[in-house]
Amino acid sequence: MNTPRPDLSTTGAHPEADGDDGIAMLAARVEDCLRAHEASRGAALVVALSGGGDSVALLHAVLALGQQTGARVRALTVDHGRTPGSAARADDVRAQAMAAGAAAQVITLSPPPGPGQQAMRRARHAALAGAVRGLGAPAVLLMAHTLDDQIETLLMHRPTLLMAARAACPVWPEGQGVVVVRPLLGVSRAALRAVLRGAGAGWIEDAANDDPRFTRTRARQTATGLEAGQRAALEARVARLMAHRVTLEADSLALAGVMTREAAPVRWTLPWDAMMDTPEATRRYFLARAATAMGAVPAIARSGDVGAAWQHLAAGGGARTLAGCRLARREGRTGDRLELTRAPRPRGGAPAPCAGAEDSRFHRLAGLFGA
Repeated sequence: MNTPRPDLSTTGAHPEADGDDGIAMLAARVEDCLRAHEASRGAALVVALSGGGDSVALLHAVLALGQQTGARVRALTVDHGRTPGSAARADDVRAQAMAAGAAAQVITLSPPPGPGQQAMRRARHAALAGAVRGLGAPAVLLMAHTLDDQIETLLMHRPTLLMAARAACPVWPEGQGVVVVRPLLGVSRAALRAVLRGAGAGWIEDAANDDPRFTRTRARQTATGLEAGQRAALEARVARLMAHRVTLEADSLALAGVMTREAAPVRWTLPWDAMMDTPEATRRYFLARAATAMGAVPAIARSGDVGAAWQHLAAGGGARTLAGCRLARREGRTGDRLELTRAPRPRGGAPAPCAGAEDSRFHRLAGLFGA
């Protein structure tokens, strides 16, 4: 009798899947996600591989997809260099990836990042982005975030930080031009580990995931103790919030479609009336991403700052700067326009590439900045 196919969309389930069957279903999910989010055909598939169960499952799925399509698969492992033995562990993960059939590389952070998960996360993303760009060819960075990560984010009371299935690399400007795809956001950790057990594949449990000093760890522990009804309610809330984000993204891209680019210096404008007719939530979402893409500084414009800047301009105030982007209302022959330009950089500030220097609507508004 064949082992039942695991329903990987039923996130509360804990299927013990046949290895090839479960990996094939994950590979199909990865392929669907890449197609839905217009990943470049022929691009290398680069997996951020920590050695944990989530990323190991993703690597096996991407390797299976690569065998079907001929796509090149590469695994990148970051050694943060902050704990004894981290280099040896990273080398072990690299060796396991190579044994599975992937080209693999360890990136050692030097000097090690400062304390705290946020500093490590930023340094890790910057290193991954640099390695992807260093390939010198089209590539997509795949990351193994799951539905459990989304639920934990809600439990941390940070709904605006829910991750998107396709996004720009969340460090800026280092990650400019690097597309991140997260094909496992609808799958639970339990389902992924069941697939790995069925495939006879091992993984590493990171001790930091059990350290209660970290907010994420405490949220994870809370999520583990949820009753089925409580988890189902959180899953439904994630789905609603992500559906709302899809609407915001579509409306923001529609606004980008009426932008006009002017050169020397690079400047983008769009009709003031179009912004006035846009619902406030969409206007904030659009301006935050447009300002960040144009400004190219190590910060993403905050929603509250965006709202205050818009109110100032709408009341007839002068130019305002958000995340390195200068916003101003300008008179035109056919009506007022909102103007976006690069704000002057502080003396001694490092130059950064200008997202507005190329069209394609600011690289689809810098991937719409799903974190």
